[in-house]
Amino acid sequence: MPSRSGWRCRNMVSKNSAGLIDQNIAQADYLTGLIKADPNLELTSETSINIVWYRYNPGCMTEKALKQLNTEIMLQMQETGVAAVSDTTMHGRHCLRVAINNLRTVRVDLDFCVEEFGRLGNALVDNPKTFLPR
Repeated sequence: MPSRSGWRCRNMVSKNSAGLIDQNIAQADYLTGLIKADPNLELTSETSINIVWYRYNPGCMTEKALKQLNTEIMLQMQETGVAAVSDTTMHGRHCLRVAINNLRTVRVDLDFCVEEFGRLGNALVDNPKTFLPR
């Protein structure tokens, strides 16, 4: 049986963890709203807890080209340290996955992530030779 002070400490950590989980879920909802508001971003599945699945989709590309484009966006975001985005396939479509788990994440981080995602997508679409195989 833990001591009374040990029990109180564990109870406090548990309450703080619940608050952080709620914070991450709210941030995922916020990110979902940003994605829905951008005409070049597409939510590929409903947001689940703290995970958001989406992709850059200007509306004029094949699934194969979209996969190549979004893979390049993901790699550039990882290489520059903007975000640790991963990729997956949802409902047969390639997409990117953001899992919000960091207690230091704030809305401005999510704003920047979406801005950078759009900037990279626009730049790559303007110059498709940078991501399409020859």
